[in-house]
Amino acid sequence: MKKTGLLFVGVLSLTALTSCGDAELAEKAEGTWQTTLNMKNEEGMPYEQTQIYSFTNDKNSGKDGGTFVEYLTNVAKEEEEGIVVNYTVTSTITGSWEVLFGDLCITYNLSSLDVNVNEVNYKLSDDVSPGMALDYWSASIDAAMEGYELIDRSELKKEIRKEVYNSLLDEYEKFNADREENGSVFADLKIENGIMSFMTSDVGCMEFKRVE
Repeated sequence: MKKTGLLFVGVLSLTALTSCGDAELAEKAEGTWQTTLNMKNEEGMPYEQTQIYSFTNDKNSGKDGGTFVEYLTNVAKEEEEGIVVNYTVTSTITGSWEVLFGDLCITYNLSSLDVNVNEVNYKLSDDVSPGMALDYWSASIDAAMEGYELIDRSELKKEIRKEVYNSLLDEYEKFNADREENGSVFADLKIENGIMSFMTSDVGCMEFKRVE
């Protein structure tokens, strides 16, 4: 019985220490953090993604955490049938977060997802055949003479927004499901000298710099 009692006290002490550490990490996490990644899409085209987390620590929530806003900015390009499309997409989504046993646990509020396409430009690819280039410029001149663009930017924005929105929503849904079913977290949260880092299952270690 004495041995069991000592073990019980030891577990309580460990829990208290962990809770204290979680509370300290939650206080340090409050604020805005940013990172920039160079990535590739499914077709292998490179793009730059800036990711920002803005954490609010709610000390009255009963947890070591609160709410957050995630901001993404993707500067990307795609090529199809000799046309290169460059665009910038921004998105925001809110959610809740908690530091638990030294890990960062976040849950996305899927209904809050918002996506905007800010810039869309297109041009002829540098490596198209002379015949395709001639067809492109001929069609562009005809379109200009009739008062419209060869490619409707407004419709292109709508298509890009729909594609990005559905892709992000699917990604966030899977993240929430994995969190609920498997307890997936951003592991081993560390915050030192204005740098926040944690381990992810896909990218590995991610580092964010405090910006506010």
